[in-house]
Amino acid sequence: MLTVGGGTVVASCADGRVTIRSWTPNQGFSADSVERGPTRTASVEFESEEEEYTAQVRCDDSGAPTARTEADDGHRGRGGDDRGDDRDDD
Repeated sequence: MLTVGGGTVVASCADGRVTIRSWTPNQGFSADSVERGPTRTASVEFESEEEEYTAQVRCDDSGAPTARTEADDGHRGRGGDDRGDDRDDD
């Protein structure tokens, strides 16, 4: 499970393509514009009355799904690079 701005996403990778299996908006958010895949980059938008995030999901070099979240103002939202685990990639 990938934690992204506005919600969570469950995705899987096969042959370098990602598929979003499910998504859950956080309380106060709804999901919109879902591009499930399979594709090189899948996406889902989570929006509330005050905020909007677009989560782009891809497969990393090891074949695991990873997500990057962008806020509606073009700045990076919370969620950054998230592989759904506690690894520190710095």
